[in-house]
Amino acid sequence: MKFTCFTILFSFLGTVESLSAHQEISFNNAFVLSRASISSKLNTKGNLRPFVTTQTSKSHREVNEDLRRHMRLIELDQVLSPRVQNTAPINPSSHYRGLAIVSDSVVWIGGSRGQVIRTTNGGVHWDTFYPRMEKTGILMLKKDFRDIFAKNEEEAVIMSAGDSAVILRTTNGGKNWTLVYSNNQEGIFLDALEIDARTGIGMVLGDPISMKNTIHGNYFVGLYTTDFGNSWRELPNGDWNTPHDSLEAFFAASGTSLVIIKAKINQNCPSEFKLLTVGFAGGGLHPRYSLVNFKSNPHRGKNHRSTIHKIVRPSQIVGDKTRNTSIISSTISSTMPFKGGAGWGCYGLATGCNGRVLAVGGNYLFPNVGDSSLGIANQNEDPIRWQTAQLCPNGYRSGICLLHKIPNQKLRFTNHSLHRKRHSIRLAICTGTNGTDISFDGGTSWKFLSERGYNSCGFSKNWLWMVGNKGSWIKIPIQNLIRHKI
Repeated sequence: MKFTCFTILFSFLGTVESLSAHQEISFNNAFVLSRASISSKLNTKGNLRPFVTTQTSKSHREVNEDLRRHMRLIELDQVLSPRVQNTAPINPSSHYRGLAIVSDSVVWIGGSRGQVIRTTNGGVHWDTFYPRMEKTGILMLKKDFRDIFAKNEEEAVIMSAGDSAVILRTTNGGKNWTLVYSNNQEGIFLDALEIDARTGIGMVLGDPISMKNTIHGNYFVGLYTTDFGNSWRELPNGDWNTPHDSLEAFFAASGTSLVIIKAKINQNCPSEFKLLTVGFAGGGLHPRYSLVNFKSNPHRGKNHRSTIHKIVRPSQIVGDKTRNTSIISSTISSTMPFKGGAGWGCYGLATGCNGRVLAVGGNYLFPNVGDSSLGIANQNEDPIRWQTAQLCPNGYRSGICLLHKIPNQKLRFTNHSLHRKRHSIRLAICTGTNGTDISFDGGTSWKFLSERGYNSCGFSKNWLWMVGNKGSWIKIPIQNLIRHKI
C-alpha cells in the first residue's frame, strides 16, 4: 500500500515536471498541491507522512483521514486545473497592483511604467492604455499606478504613488484621461484610493509629509471626493492623520491599506458628504489600525461653500475631535498583532459582515516570515481588539479579499452534503510574493495553496481575480475554490 501511494505520487510529480513553463503556471495557479507541498508530506523513505496542521498530535483515525484527503485533492486538482483561465503575461515589463473589479466581464488594472489595462469580456482580450499629460501630450511612462477605481467599463480613476503624485480620470473607456489632482511636493507618496460605488464618496490616503501653509508638523495625506473622483479636496488635519512615531506610514503594495465602511451624501449640499467612515492601517514601531469617522459640521458658517476648497486649519483640537471646521473627525485606534519596525506592518485590509475586518502583512523583504501575518478584529467593538489567526498564512501577504456571499449557482459536488453547507462557507483569499492561501472560515484558519504569488486579489460574482508582477494575472471560478473544501 505504501509503495502504491509512492508510485502514484511519483507519477503525479513526473506529470508536473513534463509541463511547459506556461502550463506549469496555470497548473500551480489552479491551487494544486505543489511539488514542494507534496514533498513536505513525504518521509525520508518517500512514503506519505501525517499532515499535522497544529502542534498537537493527531489520532490514527485523523491521520488516515488526512492521507485520504490529500489523495482526493490530487485527483480533484487534475480535473479542475484546465478550467482555470490564464494567459501569457499581458505586458511583462509592468508590475500590476491596482485592481478594480466591476463584474465578471469588466476588470481594470493599474500597473507600473505608466500602464493601465482593461478587459470587457472576462479576460479574453485586454486593452492597454498609456495615459498622457494634458495639453502637452507627454506620456506618463514613469508613473506607477498603484491603485484604481472603476465605476463601469467607461469610467475609471487611477492614482500614482510617488514621483509627483497624480490622479487621473477617464469617462470614455481609457481613450482620454483628465488630470484631476497633482502634487509635486517633495516626499509625496499616495498609498490607496477607495470610492464607494453607490454614493461616489471616496478617499485617498498617503504617507506623512510636512503640510506647508498649515499648522507646522507632519500629517498623513488625506483627500476626499463626492463625485466619483472628478474633483478632490483636502481633509482637515487633526489627530486622525498625526503619526504616532517616526516610522508610521502606509504600504501601496496592493492599494488596500484603506477601506470605506460607511458613506452618506449630504442631501442639503450634494457636493458634500454627511458621513464618511474609513479604516486604515500601515507600519511603524507599533502598527495600528485607525477607525475614523468624518462628519460635516452642522454649525459651519455661511461662508462654508467659499472656503471648503481651501486647506482648513483647525482652530482647536480637543481629545480626538477636530472642532470649528467644515468637517469634524473622531478616531479610534487599536494596536495590531504585527511586528513593528522598518518594512513591517499591515499591507492590506478586507471587511466582511457584522463588522469583521481582516488584515494581512509582514515584511516584503522577508517573505517567508509569516507567524503574525494576519490579524482579525470586530470594528463594532469598543475598544477594538485584534487577534492572530489560528493558522496564519505561509508568509508575507499584501492582498486579501473576503467573499460576503457564496453565489447561488448550482455546485456539482460529489459530496451532496456540501450543497446544503455552501451558504455557511466564508471564503477568503490572501496572496503575496511567495504564495497564496485560502480560508473557508472567514480568515480564522488558512491553508497554503500555491507557491505562485500575486500582489492583489478580489472577487467578482463568480470569479477570483489576482494580479502580480511581470504582467501576470489569473482568474479562477469560485465554484472550483469551494470544491477544494473536501
